Amino acid sequence: MSGTAMADRLLQMALDPDKRSAPAGGLDGRSGQNAVSAEGKPLIKLGKNQLPQGRYIIGRDLPEGTFDFTWVWGDGYISLYKTDESTTLGDNLYHENVGVAHEYQYRQCLHLQCTAGNMLIIGGNLVVEISRSSKLEIDL
Repeated sequence: MSGTAMADRLLQMALDPDKRSAPAGGLDGRSGQNAVSAEGKPLIKLGKNQLPQGRYIIGRDLPEGTFDFTWVWGDGYISLYKTDESTTLGDNLYHENVGVAHEYQYRQCLHLQCTAGNMLIIGGNLVVEISRSSKLEIDL
């Protein structure tokens, strides 16, 4: 019944859920901006072929090739530049917003061609999994 102590308690629980009983990725299966649990431990642990935010030089930090990137955690973007210099002005080859919170974000970036000397930037609070793209089969 509305206005009772029980109704108020249930409403309070719905608005401010106990974080200790919530799933590790949050109530909606996503992570928030804070990547640390109540105990001070990281909510996620990087797995094999998972990249956190950072700058990666193709041919030095990552091998050359054609790759697929799949969202694992967080929100951010993936950009590829044709230079590893300090300025990237006018050198953008690819840019995509990655995540699950907004309509304009994608969960996968497929068939991104990375050549030696390119700089891959994973920005924001994002973790993606990198894998080699499958060979294209075209039968016309």
